[in-house]
Amino acid sequence: MSTRARIGYQDPISNLIHSIYLHQDGDPKWAGKTLLEHYNTLERIKELVALGSISQLEMYLSPSEAPGLLPRYEKQRPYPNDWRKHSFSFPASNVTIAYKRDRHDSGDIGIMVTHLWEDAMEHNYLFKDGMWMHKPQVGIWKSFVIGRQPKK
Repeated sequence: MSTRARIGYQDPISNLIHSIYLHQDGDPKWAGKTLLEHYNTLERIKELVALGSISQLEMYLSPSEAPGLLPRYEKQRPYPNDWRKHSFSFPASNVTIAYKRDRHDSGDIGIMVTHLWEDAMEHNYLFKDGMWMHKPQVGIWKSFVIGRQPKK
């Protein structure tokens, strides 16, 4: 079973919210911590959202960012001598898995642009005014910082 989440940012000029769907590990202990530690500038978050919907959030956006890249599933890789290759079926370790880029899904890549936040996911993360906010599906928005998990 997956812990789904929505990750987004509020544009400081237009106030529009740009967000994407995250399929698994959307809980604060994984996704929240990863966002705080590796996606803490508006520019970086825009790069993440530009990928469209993602299956798994990791510290790197692409294999070219990852130093000393290793395979996730060494025995199953069809190209064992090239760890820089990354796909949905054979993802590189610590690299975010995106549906369009890595599985070659066509059509809508799942970027939602709205004036209001949709609360359909178990966890919702919004980067606004230079800080991360978190809201569980049932609850209120609270600031989110390392070392202090949002209260339920």
